[in-house]
Amino acid sequence: MIPCLSTKQTWQQCLAYIRENLSSQDDYHAFIAPLQLSVHEQTITLHVPNQYIFNRIRSEFINIIEDSLRHCYEGFSESKIVLRIGAPPSPQTQTSHAPVVKPPSQHPL
Repeated sequence: MIPCLSTKQTWQQCLAYIRENLSSQDDYHAFIAPLQLSVHEQTITLHVPNQYIFNRIRSEFINIIEDSLRHCYEGFSESKIVLRIGAPPSPQTQTSHAPVVKPPSQHPL
């Protein structure tokens, strides 16, 4: 697993790298800024909001995204990138599926 890849701070470093190296700030705001990242083992998933952005990322921006990951993450070469339409799973769905047990309510005597 890639260390610290799931942290917002590290993804923010990648976004800063892309912002600095992308010629158009309009493209950054339209196509890069909406991306969300999730990580599972050696797979980095970039979640995109719709098919149009998915197509643009795949055709025009995947190389700079890979460059930013290479720049920000040790061990990136051992990982793969997956593009997926939709939001990343919530933290609750990423943890075990054990039911949440609430403590009994406290009633004053």
